Amino acid sequence: MYCIYRKWTLSSLPHYVRQEWAGFGLSYFTSNKFTQDTERVCERIGATTDGIRLHGSNKILMEGCKNLGYHHEKIAQNSGGHPHECHWCLAGCRDGIKNGSMNTWLRDAVDHGAHVMVDQRVDRVVIDPTSHQASGVILASNNGSPIRARRVVVSAGTLHSPGILQRSGLVNPHLGKHLRVHPCVATYGYFDHLIDTHHVTMMTAYSDVVADLDGDHYGAKIEGMLHHPGMMANATPWHGALDHKYALLRWRYSTPLLTVSRDKDSVGNVFYDKNGMVKVNYTMSKRDQRSVLEGIVASAKTLVAAGAREVRTMQATVRPFVFHDDEVPAVDHPRFQRWIKTVRAIGCPAIATTPHQMGTCRMGTSPNDSVVKPTGETWQCKGLYVADASVFRTSSGVNPMVTIMATSLHIADQLIQSFTDSAKL
Repeated sequence: MYCIYRKWTLSSLPHYVRQEWAGFGLSYFTSNKFTQDTERVCERIGATTDGIRLHGSNKILMEGCKNLGYHHEKIAQNSGGHPHECHWCLAGCRDGIKNGSMNTWLRDAVDHGAHVMVDQRVDRVVIDPTSHQASGVILASNNGSPIRARRVVVSAGTLHSPGILQRSGLVNPHLGKHLRVHPCVATYGYFDHLIDTHHVTMMTAYSDVVADLDGDHYGAKIEGMLHHPGMMANATPWHGALDHKYALLRWRYSTPLLTVSRDKDSVGNVFYDKNGMVKVNYTMSKRDQRSVLEGIVASAKTLVAAGAREVRTMQATVRPFVFHDDEVPAVDHPRFQRWIKTVRAIGCPAIATTPHQMGTCRMGTSPNDSVVKPTGETWQCKGLYVADASVFRTSSGVNPMVTIMATSLHIADQLIQSFTDSAKL
C-alpha cells in the first residue's frame, strides 16, 4: 500500500546524482547554470538551517547518531530562518511562513500579471496535426473551447503529467514508465519521558549512515519525523487489540524515525482508467528492499542509543522489543541483538509510503529513451514542455523540491529562448 504526503524539508541535489544524470547526456546538471539556479531557488524560498531548534524526534536522532558515531546533520527548511513550530505544517502551513510554491513562485507570477484558475482539470493540450505545435489547452469544464497559448507547460506531477500528454495524443514508449520513488517506513521508539513530537518543528535532522550501501550512492537516509495519532495507528502492525491500544496510549512518549530510501532498480509505471483516474504499478527489487531494511536496523539502533526502552517496526510479524525494568537500554544488549537478527530475517515490510514520485516523463538526449529533451520540450510536439519531477532521470535520493524548482527555472529559460529562436527563422 502506498500513500503520498507532503513535507517542507529540503535538500539540494547531491553531487553524485548530478554526475549520474550528466552521464545520460544531461550536461546541465553539472553546469554552473544548475548551481546558480539552485542557489536562486534557495534564496527565494528562504532555505536555511538558521532558526532551527532541535526537539522531539530530531533531537533524539542527533543524540542517538552521536552516541553511535553515525553521520548526523541538520536539514534546511524554507522558513527564512524563522523558528516555526505551529504543529500544523504536516498538513499545510496555516501561518503562511512556509515558503512553498504557493507562497513564492505563484505569488510572483500573479504579481506579474498571471491569472490563476482553481479547481480545473485539463483534458488535453491542443496540438496542430500538421505543424505538431502546441497551441493551447482544453479544460474538462470548458465545453471544448480551448484556452489559446503560444507555449504550453505541463506541470501536473509525476502521477498526472503522463496522463495529460497521453490524452493529447502523444505516443512514446517511455511515457508513464520508469516511475521512481523514495520508499519509506517508520520505526518507533518509546521513552520514559514525554516527547510530544507533534509540538515541534518538522524534520530538521537526518543521517546518511546507510545512504551508500554498495558504493553506488543508493541506500537510505534516516530522518526525524513529526507525527500524529492517525499516522501512528496506521503504521503500527496489529498484534492484538490490547497491544494496539497500549501503543497508542503512549503516543506522547513515542517518536518515529523515518527511513527514506533511494530506489535503484525497482520497476514502476503509471496508467489510467477510462475515467482518467491514475493507477500505479510498482514492484520493489530485492536491492531496494535491502536499502529499506538497513534503514530500519539503523533507526532501531539509533533509538536505543538515545534511550528508547521499546522499539517497534512496521514489519507485521515482528513483535516489539522491550527492555526489562532492570535493564539499561543498550545497542549491544544480547536480547536486542537477537531481535535485530529477527528483523533482518523477516525483511522489508509489505507496507510502505512514498512522499516523492519521479521519472515518468524522463529527460534525455533521444526519443528512444526519454519523453522530453534536455530543454524540457517534448520530442513529439513543439512548444509543449514538462516541468516537474516527472522529468527526473533517476530518483534524487533527497527531497526533490529544490531540484524541481531549479530544473523548472532552466526549462523556463529554454522556453523563453524558444521565442528568440523562432524569431530568427
